[in-house]
Amino acid sequence: MDTGSEVAQVECTDVPQSEPISEDQVPNNAGGFVYTIDDFSRLKRFVILGSNANNYYVSSKDLGLENCECVLKLLAEGHGVRVVEEVTRISREGRAPRQSTGIMVLAICARLGDLATRRAALAALPAVCRTASTLFELVQRCKELGPVVRATRASWGRSMRRAIALWYLEKSSAAVAYQATKYSQRCGWSHVDLLRLAHPDPEEHAAKRHKLRLAAAAAAAAGQGGGATAAIEAACAAAIEQAVSLIRRHRFGHEHVGDTALLRAPELWAAFLEVGMPLTALVRNLGRMTQMGLMERPDCLEAVTRRLRDGRALAAARVHPMTLLEAMCTYRAGAGARGVTSWKAKAEVKQALEEGFYLSFKNVTPTGQRYLIGMDVSGSMCCACAGMTSVTSREAAAAMAMTLVRTDPCKTMAFSHQLVPLELQPNHRLEEVVSRAAAIPMGGTDCALPMLYALERKLPVDVFVVLTDNETWFGKVHPSEALKRYRAAMGLPAKLVVLAFSATNFSIADPRDAGMLDVAGLDSAVPQIVADFAAGRV
Repeated sequence: MDTGSEVAQVECTDVPQSEPISEDQVPNNAGGFVYTIDDFSRLKRFVILGSNANNYYVSSKDLGLENCECVLKLLAEGHGVRVVEEVTRISREGRAPRQSTGIMVLAICARLGDLATRRAALAALPAVCRTASTLFELVQRCKELGPVVRATRASWGRSMRRAIALWYLEKSSAAVAYQATKYSQRCGWSHVDLLRLAHPDPEEHAAKRHKLRLAAAAAAAAGQGGGATAAIEAACAAAIEQAVSLIRRHRFGHEHVGDTALLRAPELWAAFLEVGMPLTALVRNLGRMTQMGLMERPDCLEAVTRRLRDGRALAAARVHPMTLLEAMCTYRAGAGARGVTSWKAKAEVKQALEEGFYLSFKNVTPTGQRYLIGMDVSGSMCCACAGMTSVTSREAAAAMAMTLVRTDPCKTMAFSHQLVPLELQPNHRLEEVVSRAAAIPMGGTDCALPMLYALERKLPVDVFVVLTDNETWFGKVHPSEALKRYRAAMGLPAKLVVLAFSATNFSIADPRDAGMLDVAGLDSAVPQIVADFAAGRV
């Protein structure tokens, strides 16, 4: 690409990306020089993206360790309470596709923080651990942290016991019974275990003690195969029809069915749909229901597609966009990650999943700004997106690009070692976009190309959006320098947004430049954050 005439207008020396342009740059995992991000940005990226999938250049084990060290560093510097607040905010807003990373960080704060941090972490327990399943996970994480970090503090101190007891006491008896029967045990813990270890202060109010006794009774019944579980098991033994009747009467979910063999009966899943199966459970079991033949029934197909297109219900259930994207990719593949179950995907379900994906983002107001989107299609983007098992970084980038294209006028390009046109329209299907991106020849990664292209063509651009894993190394000009050249040559205060799909601590955006922004991948608030940044509202 010849950019000589434009480059000459700016006094700037070409420095290849394999060499630093300032003292605050460090080599990334591909050998190119990039900026490091601050510890709180790393924390947010870690909680939202996670690190349970391999980065193309770094093992997932190493990646997770270095991010946990970031949390420990923040605690050591006295920022523990702020860490807890950040984790709680992300959890409440449903911005992370999975709770596990946030729960791990909360456990670290509860076990290793100073007194104020430990109190804040335990106070945040009900907000972050909203179900018994997540409560069990946090307790197990706290137990595991002792030998890992050589902590001397006991796992079940007075504050921990009080926090666990209050988790039960602050719920209604019906809510406790539901949790006890739906999540009888997880991670090696049961409700009976937690209630026995919590043993609340005997001087507490009598009414609270009574509620705790009710909770213990419900938990014990669940642990012994009693209560709602026993009732439905008895019905199962008699006849499928009786089980269906109980499901309709009590609005049971599939977790309440103790007989796993009975869960192979399509009639039960049709009943679960009829009573309003929780949306997360519906999304996770689309393949199973399709394999059973339920999607051939018009009533079941209509129930599934209608609920997937219900934006309000998706928001109320905190269904994360990445959950829907992963479900879309898995369903489209026609088999689960382990290959145990296979099915023939229904076009109507695929379409509803894609529509639900776009609806799951918060409402975004168009900015009227001119966007140029550069989508990285280099080899590293073929690997799993951080925190996902069935979604590649390329698929995540394509999904994010389509979300932006549906909001504002955008010019879209694909790049690796060279720039290739990739025209996207609001009505394009995600599957088509991914297929077209996959057909583009791959090479090294040069994230400066979108800015250099706009400079060469003298294209007026207000916001450059680069979708990448940040492993840029190929090219003669650093991305941040390319943006500065564009601004100077075009006389426009152009901005740069970097959407990262890996949980590393690297960025191509200059943290000292207020016109450059780093964003952690497919966070549910990303489109609005980008819009606010583009419009100068943040």
